[in-house]
Amino acid sequence: MPPVQLTLRNLHELDNGKCSTAVNHAIRQIMADIADRPADKAKRKVHFSIVATPRLSKDTGVLDGVDTQFIIKTSIPVRQTSVYPMNLDRDHIPNFQRHSPHDPNQNDLPWKEPQGEINKETGEVVGAEADDIQQI
Repeated sequence: MPPVQLTLRNLHELDNGKCSTAVNHAIRQIMADIADRPADKAKRKVHFSIVATPRLSKDTGVLDGVDTQFIIKTSIPVRQTSVYPMNLDRDHIPNFQRHSPHDPNQNDLPWKEPQGEINKETGEVVGAEADDIQQI
């Protein structure tokens, strides 16, 4: 077969379509990220670069061809959480409050499971002692 001139139109013919497959994969990645995080208005990008380096003959130093590489990169916004303040214990290990992640100094409310049963009609606890029921 005769050599094929490289164009964007026939790039899929190079090396069984590896470059085109990589570009298509990058497009799917950015679209999946948009579907996963539609509230993040940051731009997602696919960068496609062609890097061409002259190849010289080892014997004569004359131009012998070109080494060509295709670089496909994606730019997707970083995934990050909120900032969580934490206190350090005496061993310098960070600690947080399970029920109040944004306030490490918030103590849990004391909770005692009420005894008795809940009346489905009224929502009241029936069969419990008065001090078993917490008042809010």
